[in-house]
Amino acid sequence: MNDRALILTGTVGAIIAAICRATPVLAVVLPAIGLGPGLRERT
Repeated sequence: MNDRALILTGTVGAIIAAICRATPVLAVVLPAIGLGPGLRERT
């Protein structure tokens, strides 16, 4: 692998990890600021 491929792989992995890490935080923060009803499943 060349340097460019390694940098791209690391960047994509970091973005995916940041999204996965932020999801539980959003589930706590959004209801706290009044946006919780938007998280509820609509049937």
